[in-house]
Amino acid sequence: MTKKKSIISFIFCALCVFLIPFVAVACTDKTGADGLEISNAFKTEYEIGETLDVSGGVLKCVIDGKEDFVPITVEMVSGFDSSTAGDKQLVITYNEMTTTLNYKVYPEFLALNQYYFAYEDGLYNYVKFLSNSTFEIYQSVNAINPDEETPQAIFINATREIVNNKWVISADWDYGDTELPEQYTESIKVVVNSKDSLTITFISNTGVEAAMFNFSLAQ
Repeated sequence: MTKKKSIISFIFCALCVFLIPFVAVACTDKTGADGLEISNAFKTEYEIGETLDVSGGVLKCVIDGKEDFVPITVEMVSGFDSSTAGDKQLVITYNEMTTTLNYKVYPEFLALNQYYFAYEDGLYNYVKFLSNSTFEIYQSVNAINPDEETPQAIFINATREIVNNKWVISADWDYGDTELPEQYTESIKVVVNSKDSLTITFISNTGVEAAMFNFSLAQ
């Protein structure tokens, strides 16, 4: 080998030694302290049908000990689904590295301060939620205008849980000066089928369903 070729070979080898570390620390390299994580999370609680909101989300990408902070975009996110309720997880990808974020989708809830109507067993029934934890029931054997009536029952201290992708609400009967019907306990159960409908069950003292009414949003 000539002296000229030896010099060229030496320069080539030196360049390889110099460049290989830069290739090795590409974002696909997860050795050592290199990695991808969420520095600032974006919105993680949604209602059914809501779209993904990555506002304020920031990634921290560490390569060869150097930190890089990158705003999260919608294009980086996969696996988001708000069509059903539940605890879920999405994936964020940046330069072929990935990290995950847990999020929650809540079932539909009722329209507040709107009347829901049911006519069953010869009774005209209306229910109105004043808040997530308080609602009123109006009931009569005759057709009524609930705006002109006094609520027959008020329910307070309602708590919610997700069961089969629906809100199930348990509340206490605040019967005030009126006497609690003998066959009922002080509890009531509401299942929110959608924003337009709900099912109310009065629980009897024997633990069986004493009465059940299916309500629809009054037009």
